[in-house]
Amino acid sequence: MGRIARSALLLCGLAASGQAQEVSVDGSGTTNPSKFFWKIMDTFRAQSRRELRMTYRAVGSGTGQKEFSQLASGDYSKSLTAFGSGDIPMPRDQYNSILAPRQMLHVPFCLGAIGVFHSIPPAEVSVDGLKLSPCILALIFSRQITTWDHAAIKVDNPNLAVPAGTPIKVARRTLGSSSTAGLTGYLTAKCAANWTMPVTGVAMGSAGDITWPAGVDPVTGSPGMQDYILGNKYAIGYLDAGHGHSRSIAEAMLKNEDGLWLTSLAAMAAVDANNNNGVAAAGKAAVDAGIIPASATADWSAVNLYSKVGPSTWPIVLVSYLYLNNDWSSMNSDDAGLLKAFVDYVVDPTMGQPMLKEFQFD
Repeated sequence: MGRIARSALLLCGLAASGQAQEVSVDGSGTTNPSKFFWKIMDTFRAQSRRELRMTYRAVGSGTGQKEFSQLASGDYSKSLTAFGSGDIPMPRDQYNSILAPRQMLHVPFCLGAIGVFHSIPPAEVSVDGLKLSPCILALIFSRQITTWDHAAIKVDNPNLAVPAGTPIKVARRTLGSSSTAGLTGYLTAKCAANWTMPVTGVAMGSAGDITWPAGVDPVTGSPGMQDYILGNKYAIGYLDAGHGHSRSIAEAMLKNEDGLWLTSLAAMAAVDANNNNGVAAAGKAAVDAGIIPASATADWSAVNLYSKVGPSTWPIVLVSYLYLNNDWSSMNSDDAGLLKAFVDYVVDPTMGQPMLKEFQFD
């Protein structure tokens, strides 16, 4: 189980026999690292002789932020969950609302790529792959481009052999998804002029403040997005790379800041001069640029890893965080001990961190 988790359980009496009271930790948030969390929780349950109730509800970053920040709507006095998790930092207004009665921590624990996935039949896609620039993506997801044979798409894909007039089926996530925040933040940063509503030209927005046009189908969770793309020919959507690759969904190539067309899979396989792959390289670039706050209690709302330079750097990289309260004194001591053991395991370089590769995170 590992020295940190085992010692924490023993110190808190969680492995002691003769104690029947259930010890619990409940969290909620992003779907992206959910399998990583569940595997750690399974390990804890298997190793403890005491009853542990450890749950993590994969409901999306926005819901995870809401449940961590509020006990009930508008009540920021305490959290509904022991911890939250998201691939986006807490928005400034929520952070400030939490800060009034208490203090929270952002604990970054991994980096992940957001990719654009599609279901164009392989025989109709060039051997060079489907190439979609940010400005073309903005036009597709805003429904200003609605067919795959549109002249603007053909500029970078002259050998795309779809039937004339083939409609593009577009999906988007619901419930405050961090994947949505990643894609829309990237489109806003790279091609705001195209990221507008059809006809009116009004900006579509990003993160949790987006107005979607008619013709963009809502789906729930990463599984919903996977099922939509696989179940609809000529569809397009977005997923964290692990969820896309786990079901062998075709991925579009994006152009990074160095002008290289690549998929997230290629970016993760590449290694730069610092021995970083294309996802980790984005993190290093952010650290080098000084955009990462020095304190876990600070406001992290401005942190993003979009479009960092580097020969194989992926352009849409998200930081995954644990959201924690700074003061645990109101928690049952055993529950607090279990939470500490879980957090320690997640961030430990010899235990939780090596597991991330299994789920295509860094």
